[in-house]
Amino acid sequence: YEAHSVVYAIVYEGKIKYVGCSNRFEARRRRHKEKRPYLTDDNFIIMYDNVGKNLFAMERELIRIL
Repeated sequence: YEAHSVVYAIVYEGKIKYVGCSNRFEARRRRHKEKRPYLTDDNFIIMYDNVGKNLFAMERELIRIL
């Protein structure tokens, strides 16, 4: 998979339960699903795509807002 930065959310039972960021989203999503087998691909929403060097700032801001 091509590396690019995303800020994502995990939605479960109709609520955002987690906001994270990754430069390798597919691998990160796979790790989440290994730890929490009840999650499916449908539980993940990409909030911001290709955010580059603003990755952590955008994650922090989204956590603050939500």
